[in-house]
Amino acid sequence: MSENRTRSVNFLSGGGEMGALTRAFDWENSPLGNPDVWPQSLLTTVSLLLSSKFPMVLYWGDELIQFYNDAFRPSLGNLGKHPGALGQRGQDCWPEIWPVIKPLIDQVLAGGESTRSENQLLPIYRNGQIENVYWTFGYSPVLTDSSQIGGILVVCQETTQLVIAQQKIRQSEERFRTLFEQAPLGIALLSGRNMVINVVNEAMHEIWQERFSVVGMELIQFQPELKGQGFIELLETVYDTGVPYFGSGERVRIKRNGTFQEAYFNYTYTPLRDESDTIIGVMILAAEVTSQKENELILQQSLQREQELNQLKSRFVSIASHEFRTPLTVIQSSTDLIKLYLVKPPDIATPAIVKYTGVIAKQIGHLNELMTDLLTMGTVEAGKIAFHPRWTDAVMVCQHIIDRYFSNRVDGRVVDFSVEGEPSNTFLDEKLMSHVLVNLLSNAFKFAPDNPQLVLRFTSETVMIQVIDTGIGIPASDLSSLFQPFFRAGNTTSIQGTGLGLVIARQFVELHGGTLSVQSDEGLGTTFTIVLPNSPVDSLNLN
Repeated sequence: MSENRTRSVNFLSGGGEMGALTRAFDWENSPLGNPDVWPQSLLTTVSLLLSSKFPMVLYWGDELIQFYNDAFRPSLGNLGKHPGALGQRGQDCWPEIWPVIKPLIDQVLAGGESTRSENQLLPIYRNGQIENVYWTFGYSPVLTDSSQIGGILVVCQETTQLVIAQQKIRQSEERFRTLFEQAPLGIALLSGRNMVINVVNEAMHEIWQERFSVVGMELIQFQPELKGQGFIELLETVYDTGVPYFGSGERVRIKRNGTFQEAYFNYTYTPLRDESDTIIGVMILAAEVTSQKENELILQQSLQREQELNQLKSRFVSIASHEFRTPLTVIQSSTDLIKLYLVKPPDIATPAIVKYTGVIAKQIGHLNELMTDLLTMGTVEAGKIAFHPRWTDAVMVCQHIIDRYFSNRVDGRVVDFSVEGEPSNTFLDEKLMSHVLVNLLSNAFKFAPDNPQLVLRFTSETVMIQVIDTGIGIPASDLSSLFQPFFRAGNTTSIQGTGLGLVIARQFVELHGGTLSVQSDEGLGTTFTIVLPNSPVDSLNLN
């Protein structure tokens, strides 16, 4: 008997709280009797159960007396079945779920295969109430020393939180799907750098007004008219850099129902990432604001025109009084000095008179430039600029401007000219574009001590011309007003200028269907960028 006692104590040692409760339990008065007489298979299984870190329950004998371990204990909660479930008949312990689990137990006891149930709902009494609890569990037979089925080992895991989380995810996905389909914003999900259309909601269908399914098509295949307008390039940039892009009230030329239209959109391009944070596509959110934009433009144009007229009057009076008064003052003083030298001996008078007549000539030239700018501006405002574009060698035009205006400077500085891409003829008005480049290069020499750069870049769709300097730059607060008539940056007031050159330059570029933009950092330098289309169609329509 002492050997049996030693054997049972060894097998039931350890096991934490449930090990202690199992050893202290009054098994003598249970259907299983004293542990000293338990079969080796029961002792072994109970020992394995108590030492396991995985939740387990054991039913043993004809009455299915129950054992469980510390890992299973939390699933019983408080104010419920613990600790009474230990040594209790399974039927008495689990009346609320016995109709469900008893057939599984019977199947295994009858010699059938082990069972497995995943995320099954089995409501149990715990924490003072019936709670919905989900389980993943399996029932396996435990053989006695005589190779008969003596009990059922249940290996289980409560998955309530997992199932609830999955349910919430499904509900969230369903809500997202509903919101996606019913969203007032147009939404399209594009995959890969070639922007294959994967998903499109109803609002985007209405924006595109397509008459066929576009899913699976590349965006450029579906909307080839976007090419050259900058939108495909923006999408590719977002895909390459991972930096979202936000556009507000931007104009786009799109094809709808077989005809080309101009429309305005607020939109965002946002990178899509997978689980490893790799960019796999781009999401488009878009809202058409064409009617609002048109009304807004009409109102803004009316208000802005009125404000501009008032500002122009003030600026004109200020600039004109300064720009006219300064040369006239210099001319007057030079004239007075010449009069003084007229009574001097020729060897003294002649050099001085030559000097001051030169000063007068320079100031007259400045006045002439001022009058030319004013007259040109008036012609621009009246819409009477003569525009005669033709296919022209842009490289030759740039070289001619450099040779004529900037090749023999007194300070020895030159224009650093470079060409990128495959040169091709460009559709432009040589006279107007020469005026633009002379203005930009003159400014670069005026506001910077080093050689300015002139970069001519050819692509399949556009011709880009950049004038780059490393001079005083433009204050950030002045950039938005730079192309307004008579406006001058705050750090140039001591340098001669009318504030009309850039206004005229932009007007001339826009006559070509192109754009003139500026990037600048105060104290570091400025880059003016001209982008011209390689097609004459838009230019002719614009003219």
